[in-house]
Amino acid sequence: EHTKKVDLNHPIPAYYQIRNLLLNNVFSKLNIGDRIPNEVELCELYKVSRPTVRQALNYFVEKGYIERTKGRGSFLKKMIKEKTKRNNDW
Repeated sequence: EHTKKVDLNHPIPAYYQIRNLLLNNVFSKLNIGDRIPNEVELCELYKVSRPTVRQALNYFVEKGYIERTKGRGSFLKKMIKEKTKRNNDW
């Protein structure tokens, strides 16, 4: 489920926790070309601020994993094969 909570008191920054949640719980269920949830949806889902979500998403944009299209949304551009720690492993 991708409604796992972000632990704002944890030493690992919230944007990094969201990055891992997205990798493990959202992107893994998508196909190339699928729309990913928008910033507002992710803010509501993870109960964090928009700048925090944007910082997490920017990582994937910079790596070429997602592509943002103004007025349409963000889409999975290529499969992500990174290994991350699951939030409950911290």
